[in-house]
Amino acid sequence: MREITLFRVVKTIDAPIESVFQYLNQDQHVLRWHSFVQENHYPEGEECLTSGSQFESVWRMGKKIYTFNVELECFDPPSHAMMKTTTKEGISITEYWLSQEEFEEDMVETTLIVESRFIPKNKFQMIKGLLTGWLAKFLYNEQYERFVEYVHEEEMDEMLIHCDLPDERDMQALAYRNEQRSWDVYFDDFDEFADKYQIQALLSADYKKDPERGIFLFTVETSEEAEERLATWVEDVWIPLSWRIGRWR
Repeated sequence: MREITLFRVVKTIDAPIESVFQYLNQDQHVLRWHSFVQENHYPEGEECLTSGSQFESVWRMGKKIYTFNVELECFDPPSHAMMKTTTKEGISITEYWLSQEEFEEDMVETTLIVESRFIPKNKFQMIKGLLTGWLAKFLYNEQYERFVEYVHEEEMDEMLIHCDLPDERDMQALAYRNEQRSWDVYFDDFDEFADKYQIQALLSADYKKDPERGIFLFTVETSEEAEERLATWVEDVWIPLSWRIGRWR
């Protein structure tokens, strides 16, 4: 049967090609940005992957678990890789290319092209592939959008997070990378919405103050978790504290 192209995704990423390749291939990263991949099993170890290597990949899609035997047809870091999976429906091929463009002031941009192709086992599978190709493109485009967001976050050493206050102001906190690559979140006690009575109340509640970063709140793994935890902290700690000391009376 003839080969069918299911989808082609092109993404631009503000990061060096070497870093993008690592985020795209190493399990310590893949398991964090890819919603479907649960684990991979490598007979000779992940660090020994090369063209011709084979491994087992376990995916969860909905409530079902699938195990795929994957063969690396090509593995040429950091610019090209192609993998093949054979199932009862046919042969699935995923291939990607990475290229880097350099700008002034040490700025680089990496372009990622991902292409998925399918060689159906029979005419029925060919028709099925043609009819459902749009769904595969939608699902995988969503995964690679998550990938771009993940790379950009991993490349940052600090970020600003926000939360709305009852008086319609925007509360801000700063998050900094620690040695474990998690995020330490600090409340900037010099911000306009923090007066000395609120700061004193926080410090008396055993919150610790860093002279350069502010008052330490918590540690999280991702920016999404940071925003969720900040919203919870505002509701459970900041608002009750502010009412208690008469800040919003």
